[in-house]
Amino acid sequence: MRPTILFGSLALACSGAGPTASINPPPPPPPGAAALALYTTLDGPNAVMSPQTGSGSGAVISTTPANDFVAARVGLGLHADAIGERVLLRQTDGQKQNVELDRGTIEFWYRPNYNHNDNLKYSIAGTGNWLSTGGGAPGAIHLGKHNSSNNNGIFLIFYDANGVRWEHDVAVTDYSWRAGDWLLVRLTWDFGVAAGVQNLHLYVNGSELRLSGQVSRGPQPVPAERQDQFMYIGSRDLAGSIIPNGLYDEVRVWDRAIPPS
Repeated sequence: MRPTILFGSLALACSGAGPTASINPPPPPPPGAAALALYTTLDGPNAVMSPQTGSGSGAVISTTPANDFVAARVGLGLHADAIGERVLLRQTDGQKQNVELDRGTIEFWYRPNYNHNDNLKYSIAGTGNWLSTGGGAPGAIHLGKHNSSNNNGIFLIFYDANGVRWEHDVAVTDYSWRAGDWLLVRLTWDFGVAAGVQNLHLYVNGSELRLSGQVSRGPQPVPAERQDQFMYIGSRDLAGSIIPNGLYDEVRVWDRAIPPS
């Protein structure tokens, strides 16, 4: 009999890669707790343009071949493995907000096509635009993996409202994944915490990864959400050599920082 691992409302049969998860919808939050701002199954174009929760207004799907949604953890998911392949979702459509820049949580399933120590650099996801001039838009957080020049660590980069860059790293000795592993990735942020308190946290499969480098602490200034700023799943830009390289599924964003249950 295969062991079962529980992650919140998620039960996984541990049989390696493949869509074997049995998933129930997350329970409603208690009064005063976090609200689900965005939920897309990534089952296809309709799931992006009309997400179960949140706004798909102005969303963009960029893949080759077009609409490259393939068998994933639950149903279908986004396949992105080249420059520019991604899904973009507006931070806000002017009425509905898909993300709160001052505090929040993003969670998704990710299956990398690479081992964590393969010496190459990859883009994974972000909460705002990556600028063509290099660097991120104010308020944005960017997640990816370093190449050999930065020892294959994970990078988590945040730009505050003044454009100050905070680069966090996870050492290659502090995490591990293999090509074909399904990973439950959760990123939380709260830029209203007290002075000295770490305000960004990264979790994989329910375990927090230790951040080093320029660790952001205490309150930080962030701008308002904008209609011309986009969250991205996959490629952070349309040029360069930093590709996404994996499958994505079941993207959820909450309006509060929520550590795993």
